[in-house]
Amino acid sequence: MYLSHFGLSEQPFPHQDPMGNDFFYGGANRGLMLDALIYVLTHGEGAEGIITVTGECGSGKTTLCHSLMKRLPAQMQTIYLTQPVSTLEEFLNLISRQLKSDLAGLAGKGVEENCTCAPRDALAAELQCLLNEKYAAGKRIVLLIDETQELSAEILDELRALYEVESPHHKLLQIVLLGQNELGHTLTLPQMRKLKGCVTHHFELKPFNRKAVEEYLISRMRAAGHRGPVVFTPPAIKLISMASGGLIHSLNILADRSLETASSTGSPDVTADHVKAAIKDSGIQYSFNWRNWSDWFDLNHRAVGASAVITVTVLGLLGWFALRSPSAEVSSVVASAPSEAAPSAQVPIMAPAPAPIPALVPAPVPAPVPAYPPTAASMPGNTPSPASTAGSSPHASPETAAATRNTQDQPATAAMQQRSGKSYIGGVKLEGYALLEQRVEATTKSMATVDKNQYTIQLFSTDNVQPDRMERFLVRAQKLVDLSDLYVHTVNDGEKAKFRVTYGIYPDRNQAAAAINELPQKYQSSFHPEPSTWGDLSR
Repeated sequence: MYLSHFGLSEQPFPHQDPMGNDFFYGGANRGLMLDALIYVLTHGEGAEGIITVTGECGSGKTTLCHSLMKRLPAQMQTIYLTQPVSTLEEFLNLISRQLKSDLAGLAGKGVEENCTCAPRDALAAELQCLLNEKYAAGKRIVLLIDETQELSAEILDELRALYEVESPHHKLLQIVLLGQNELGHTLTLPQMRKLKGCVTHHFELKPFNRKAVEEYLISRMRAAGHRGPVVFTPPAIKLISMASGGLIHSLNILADRSLETASSTGSPDVTADHVKAAIKDSGIQYSFNWRNWSDWFDLNHRAVGASAVITVTVLGLLGWFALRSPSAEVSSVVASAPSEAAPSAQVPIMAPAPAPIPALVPAPVPAPVPAYPPTAASMPGNTPSPASTAGSSPHASPETAAATRNTQDQPATAAMQQRSGKSYIGGVKLEGYALLEQRVEATTKSMATVDKNQYTIQLFSTDNVQPDRMERFLVRAQKLVDLSDLYVHTVNDGEKAKFRVTYGIYPDRNQAAAAINELPQKYQSSFHPEPSTWGDLSR
């Protein structure tokens, strides 16, 4: 074993992460995604709908799920299903047994634990009874199903029926479906139309790029006790990135076997030769494709450069012929020139990119990749504090739910601008969102006229400047409060932009503090309202 050779206290790259392993890599949007999941499940305004998480096999869905369960607050009971089930009765029984596990006095009620053949209606009725008892006991139930793509259409339809069970004010069951990319195709089938309509948040786990692979390898080694220089050489990291395709499961296998090979030769570093041996030993097959093309380019820049010279030369000659005789034959030759030039320089041809997966998110919700740049503050670090916490892990504030719409890091412009008379914040146009425009305008006027020593109640602030989400918040808010008392501040802080939402105008702090108790109960529990002067808001 290589642990002592590299000064490690535990295995850094387990092939199967156990539930007890606390390591979680937050890069490559994993941390942002985890925070968004926590926020949606704990602080969503109204019925947030079913959540789906998809990704290739080995992309880290199970690890993300385990980390989510550890970080949810104590009052949220998670039901985690990963074993395959073939019948609807077996599926309902699995859920019922987990719900019964900590409900005193339920022994003997309804269906026996070992029964898998009870009538569907009896099982469904018992399950609804259990959910009601949990809700009455102050528990919120989250059902997480791994490998959802393996479930039958009948079970998936029953999931929709379970989701629709609710108390007078709240859903009794929140559902997170995790599956491979085939799940996306399944939800596009006509018979899945109703279930897809319940899906309002979709997360997609992308494979790591080379930079994320490097960060992951270093983080894992540090977590396992390594305190010296980076063990993996740059060529080794590039080769691991390409061979693994950026998938965590393959990364762990290759890194583990590369360390073992390096240790057996007494080498203090893991080199590309050690990785090649690990690839051969593991039997992992890989090819140059769209995912690792940039890494291949770094390693083979000379060959690619030669290919570029040949391609340019061929295109130049063909262009000359085209000027003399612009025929269809010449056009077809020009179109095929790059692929003919590549083999002459022994450059592998890049495989075509796979067809895009149909979006799971309904039309009103923005796609996971944004149509405009998000703010720079897409990482956690939020102004509002949730009403409850899970251990030492803070919940994300509203901005982190933007990961359901955006799982790509991109630069953003933060200044509030006026372009052709249209309002922008963080490069995002506010025009067309009637309530948001009206409240921003009213807030701007109030900021110019109100006494800066007067108080307001700060509800929350969010770096998520997507106007459609704030518009939906205002639509819901007008059912709970008088919108004329709700202020939406556009805030600029260096390279950041945010919305800050406050409520009311009060002559002193005491009256503002007393008014907090008059807020809708939902605002008192979901946000962390606190008095603030109008002067503080303008700083």
